[in-house]
Amino acid sequence: MIIEKVKEYIKAEGLDSPSREQVLRYKRHYICYRLKRYSRFKLYEIGNLFNRHHATVLNSIKAHHDLKKDKVYQDTIAETKQFFDDIKFEHEIVKRDLYKDVRCATSLYSLNKIKDYMDKGAYEHLKQQL
Repeated sequence: MIIEKVKEYIKAEGLDSPSREQVLRYKRHYICYRLKRYSRFKLYEIGNLFNRHHATVLNSIKAHHDLKKDKVYQDTIAETKQFFDDIKFEHEIVKRDLYKDVRCATSLYSLNKIKDYMDKGAYEHLKQQL
């Protein structure tokens, strides 16, 4: 299962330690981003993997977006990125009902959430029906 592989990686790299060393921080930022973006894990679940609070996970995701074009950051996370590129999250994606989601959308936030679901492939099963 995916979560077991991720837990093993986190443990092996020492990412669940309280250390604030730059290399460990950068790897945590990237993993938090990938888990939130491509899986169903909630913030507190991701935080539990690292022995951190959900707010720290949010901060890590923001830090990833701020640093993603930085050369040092890219070099630091290269190995971690390769590890996650090898993991397929497809079966972790929840299939959603586009019609129901659009009908229930009452705000710009809701529509942006639908866009995020589309980016994650939550409506891919509907392409077969077209």
